[in-house]
Amino acid sequence: MATVALVYDRGSRHSIRNQLQAQRTRKAVKAALLANGYNVTELAAGTALAHVVRALRPQLVFSLATGSSTKNQQAHVIAALEATGIPVVSSSLSGHVFGLHKPAAKLLFAAAGVPTLPFVVYDEGGRTLLRLGQLAFPAIVKPAHEGSSLGIDSSSVVADPAELQPVVDRVIRSFHQPALVETYAPGREFTVGLVGNFAKGREPEILPIEEIVFQNGDGAYTYDVKSRDAVTPVCPAGIDEELAAQIRDMCLTAFRACGCRDLARIDVRLSAEGHPYVLEINTLPGLEPGYSELPRMADAAGWGFNGLIKRIVQACLLRGWRQ
Repeated sequence: MATVALVYDRGSRHSIRNQLQAQRTRKAVKAALLANGYNVTELAAGTALAHVVRALRPQLVFSLATGSSTKNQQAHVIAALEATGIPVVSSSLSGHVFGLHKPAAKLLFAAAGVPTLPFVVYDEGGRTLLRLGQLAFPAIVKPAHEGSSLGIDSSSVVADPAELQPVVDRVIRSFHQPALVETYAPGREFTVGLVGNFAKGREPEILPIEEIVFQNGDGAYTYDVKSRDAVTPVCPAGIDEELAAQIRDMCLTAFRACGCRDLARIDVRLSAEGHPYVLEINTLPGLEPGYSELPRMADAAGWGFNGLIKRIVQACLLRGWRQ
């Protein structure tokens, strides 16, 4: 019976909720791997991870770790695992880097022909680091290198240039990183799950599209909205096939452009005119049953949670570790 090394972290030390979610996800993924016929050895992410994995010599590694202490270390974990030469259920190192660095991902989207919103990246002192297109207002300000809606709150959407600088300064000061300022799209929001790879004549499977419906008039997926679960997910989304096909095509191209592998989740927003734009890509989407988007999409597809984990593992094994 093949052995899978399940690599995990304990969640944010600043959030009991996040720690509990990490525990539930780890427990559920382990149970699904066992149900699919694998032996499972659990390994905590840490500085000796590559050495421990080499000694264990599993058939493959399934990584749930966003880092040993912060989400920004997500790529560090993958770098250590890739150095072992053992297949890893995960996007490549470069895929994680692009997923975590939103401006870099948006430049790749644009280069691949994927519609993405105009943006400017500001460093301390108001210096412009990057620019794509012509920024228009209202605009939304967020940290350039964070996930889980960190740094996005009710003040993040600014109406005009006069309101911009104080919000940019706050983001830079609070997160010690550049601020991404992006034209704000006020329309409906969707998230799209992909499982699989562009390998050996295949392409990733796209799960049913989910719409994020905001409660109480909330228009942005802020950290507060996310932490309060103040949204109603609708899966499959109630959209016509023309829009659904357009979103699926955009997401496939974005997945490929960023070098993603095995699984990812992509966020899409509509403009006031109803045109879809890719916002960002999540290379380590949540897998908590009953809560996270990907398991909910898998249920809508008829896969169930065990089927989702089976397909993710098969995607890794089919591509081989070098792809």
